[in-house]
Amino acid sequence: MADSEEPSRLRRSNTSGTTSRPHSPGLTRLVSRTHLDDHAAHHGHGYHDHNHDRADEESTDDTDVADEKDEDEAAGGLKQESSTDIEPEVRDGIEDQRDIEAGPKLQKEKSSRSRRSLRDANLVGWEGPDDPKNPKNWSIRRKWAATLVVSSFTFISPVSSSMVAPALGAISKEFNITNEVEQSLILSIFVLAYAVGPLFLGPLSEMYGRTIVLQGANLLYLFFNLGCGLAQTKGQMIAFRFLAGLGGSAPLAIGGGVLSDLFTAEQRGKAVSIYSLAPLLGPAIGPIAGGFVTENTTWRWVFYATTIADGFIQVIGLFYLQETYPPVLLHRKKQALIKETGNEALHTEYDHPDRTVMKALSISFGRPFKLLGTQVIVQVLALYMAYLYGLMYLVLSTFPTLWETEYHESIGIGGLNYISLGVGFFIGTQVCAPLQDRIYRALKKRNNGVGKPEFRVPLMIPGALLVPIGLFWYGWSAQAHTHWILPNIGAAIFAAGVITGFQCIQTYIVDSYTRYAASAVGAATVLRSLAGFGFPLFAPLKLRLVFFLAFQNHTSHLNQTHHSHPPSKPTRPISKYLTHQIQATKMSDETTPPDPHSLIPAFKFERILNQDQAGRRIILHGTLHTHPALLILERAPFPTSTSYLASLPATLSTLRNLGANDVYFWYLASSPSASASPASSSSANAGELSDLKINLIYPCTGQHVAKYSPQGVRMVTETAQVYREKVRPYMEEKREGGRLNWVYNIIEGKTEVEDVIFRTPLQATPNNEGFLLLPDLNWDRKTMNSLHLLGLVERRDLWSLRDLRKRHVGWLKLMRGRLVDAAVGCYGGVEEDQLKLYVHYQPTYYHFHIHVVHVAFEAGASQATGKAIGLESIIATLEAMEGVRKRGWRVWTCVIRWERRVSCGLVYLNLLRRRVVKFLNCNDEIIYPCTGWTVCPLPTISNAVYLLVQPHSAGFRYSGICATTDAVPQHPHAKASIIARRAFV
Repeated sequence: MADSEEPSRLRRSNTSGTTSRPHSPGLTRLVSRTHLDDHAAHHGHGYHDHNHDRADEESTDDTDVADEKDEDEAAGGLKQESSTDIEPEVRDGIEDQRDIEAGPKLQKEKSSRSRRSLRDANLVGWEGPDDPKNPKNWSIRRKWAATLVVSSFTFISPVSSSMVAPALGAISKEFNITNEVEQSLILSIFVLAYAVGPLFLGPLSEMYGRTIVLQGANLLYLFFNLGCGLAQTKGQMIAFRFLAGLGGSAPLAIGGGVLSDLFTAEQRGKAVSIYSLAPLLGPAIGPIAGGFVTENTTWRWVFYATTIADGFIQVIGLFYLQETYPPVLLHRKKQALIKETGNEALHTEYDHPDRTVMKALSISFGRPFKLLGTQVIVQVLALYMAYLYGLMYLVLSTFPTLWETEYHESIGIGGLNYISLGVGFFIGTQVCAPLQDRIYRALKKRNNGVGKPEFRVPLMIPGALLVPIGLFWYGWSAQAHTHWILPNIGAAIFAAGVITGFQCIQTYIVDSYTRYAASAVGAATVLRSLAGFGFPLFAPLKLRLVFFLAFQNHTSHLNQTHHSHPPSKPTRPISKYLTHQIQATKMSDETTPPDPHSLIPAFKFERILNQDQAGRRIILHGTLHTHPALLILERAPFPTSTSYLASLPATLSTLRNLGANDVYFWYLASSPSASASPASSSSANAGELSDLKINLIYPCTGQHVAKYSPQGVRMVTETAQVYREKVRPYMEEKREGGRLNWVYNIIEGKTEVEDVIFRTPLQATPNNEGFLLLPDLNWDRKTMNSLHLLGLVERRDLWSLRDLRKRHVGWLKLMRGRLVDAAVGCYGGVEEDQLKLYVHYQPTYYHFHIHVVHVAFEAGASQATGKAIGLESIIATLEAMEGVRKRGWRVWTCVIRWERRVSCGLVYLNLLRRRVVKFLNCNDEIIYPCTGWTVCPLPTISNAVYLLVQPHSAGFRYSGICATTDAVPQHPHAKASIIARRAFV
């Protein structure tokens, strides 16, 4: 039908009497909204009562209604709503306030309501157009305070929805979740609640007020989010996440209604832009915070942190967020007047004499479904919003795989890439918010001063274009494994398009359904939340399929290229990718290794993958010709030529002093090869370039020489008698000779004072504490996996394990607790269950001490069986001893690991020599036929003592000690005359 032939009642007229453009057919809202409220049954089509209006107004309205009925019958009973049937903004009873979304008919309705309010003395309304109690008349500061509180509620809830993403691995490990769908369910079940909550929270806010529902639902979110942090099973976690999501969905459903109550259409664009930013910025910021929280604490603090933040916002909301819904405010005003005057006939224009609670609830709860089922524009915009929201969560679900698996970044660093989404959201908001209001005002001016909700839509066009552009950029750059900034740029472009579409849709819905904005926004939130819930669930399957198809396609192309000539003009960047793959394939087929000068210098370092605790071997991860590669570096052994070793001390450079104590000195230095490096000229890099750690003992003794010489190792038995008669006197002799001066220097605070990280002085503490804790000099003080601390005691009555008694159990437990707490408190990267405490049975110095090491510390000879005994085992053994408290390790027989380098090892040599003589002088002599005996002299005991070993397929069958060379077999068929039956003990 031509515009000139279209009935005038389907046109929107402006206040000047001219006719504007007909309403766009693509944005026509079907079915009049009289079915959305039960007011029509009492007040007619609008909120005024036709029985109190003048006859000419009744005639006009009746004519319109009759025309509508005729048209409905012609269309098969379907009511088509004209553009003049938009519900007015809630400023009822104000004669001079014009609703910009409506034409002359709405102005006539407001005028009739105003005249009725003058005739009805019992009608409670606003006190004129400037009533300060009307939310639209609040001060700008008060409006924006409420807006920011609602936006904060809307922000913290989506933060919780995605902040758990980096912690999914830890949660799955603790709850034994192996299924990928179940892992994704922990993340997305929260968003599923967003689809359920708005269906009843939005209508509840239109019955009982925005604030009480918003605050109450937030308390629900707060408590159940805390419950997620306290969950002990998988079922509890999923249930608490869903219930927390129900409470967290309230601001998403009610926030739009609050803004509709506060701002006029001309002011609403900027407020809605800020509000729309929150639910999109939250999922982008959540993984950033969640990554660092998970990496540095435990996954439970992901929930504790958001609970604390939400509690803070809740307290602020109690002071700055007040009721904004006009029907509730007028109802409260009516109740106050009834209490003051006793007039029970007072009423508001929203009251219904036949309304019951159940009827009101049924109508309110059914309104979102009616909007979603009957309003075409709500359906279309809700589907597009769901599409955008689902895409956003789909992109979020790919971030951990991309940055941690493909780009090999840590959880914390990988989480920083979510900043790109936040940047896109922020830029999109800053551009869209002012432009939206500016476009609205320009189109309104062009339309003779009459505003329309459709004036919010134009910015959706550039937003809709940015979404596929950003997605293509993100996907292409990630698949090609380009520099990390390129996928982030694509994600930012995508985010800008998403936020632009969101803001346009939100403001359009709020402007179109001002009074029922909460229900309308809630209806749209249902679909978008279902998409946010569902997309991540099929993301793992979808990504796996995509990667499989890409691999198959790449393999087929590679095989074709390998067996045929490559295309003359390949497309890029696939040609570049295939070129590298062809080179790699040819490289693998060649027998000769590739030129190292073409590979090693091209390696681009990204991060350290692993390093041994001695610092001799390091594994680097990076790229080589844009492909992932590992570079494993290991220090070569020292040259053993006499000339090199003789000149080495004089050629060392960049010597740096690390400390000294008694005859021990420690330095860092650079070997000649390292000092020749061009980079070594900078003094700032001297510490990093030092490749030698030097320990100088000056002046040294024979014991030092023996300690650092090649050692033989045996397992020997030390009885209590041997300890009492031989070992203890030897230790006394060495202590009195000054062997422990360097230990006493530390205890007395003369040396290494700056290294002590914990101390409880002996005289200033009860229970004879006097504990010290300091790093072992062999630890680099950076690598937590090789953590090595030394716990000393000030008391000098305990020399070794042999001096511990049952009465020392409490003291040992106290020391254990003090040392563990100090280590965990000083080094944040280690936890209590990652520490191992042990004691050397026969220490190299005779003063009781405890070693505190990381469980991952590579156990060498210092932790060998028979040498190191766990502190827990010592305590348990003492507790299990029967008898008085004086019983202890002194009465036990110990099998220990003996090394010649241990000073008191000479005692054991003498014991062994006398034991051999004892064996030879007794009747414990056996003559064996000898075949293939190996003779090993033991000159450290006596030149006349030999070790005899007979080889066997399983090792060695017999071993013994003979005292004379006569016992050595001289011929394979000879017989040994004297061989001890007993072996080393």
